[in-house]
Amino acid sequence: MTCRYSGNCEITKYTRLGCTACRLNKCFSIGMDPDFIRILDQSMSHSSFDRRNGKNINMNEMIMV
Repeated sequence: MTCRYSGNCEITKYTRLGCTACRLNKCFSIGMDPDFIRILDQSMSHSSFDRRNGKNINMNEMIMV
């Protein structure tokens, strides 16, 4: 992941979605553990709770259309 700008974007509550690379670098600079990053495979394997019908759903069984 690389910054599309100069590599030193200002990351605030309002601008944090503008540059993911700079946001991640800021997280690391203030002490975030890289082990806390979930990759797509890990996040998709968790089950979720469907608030509409009150049942647990397995993300691996969902069909994306």
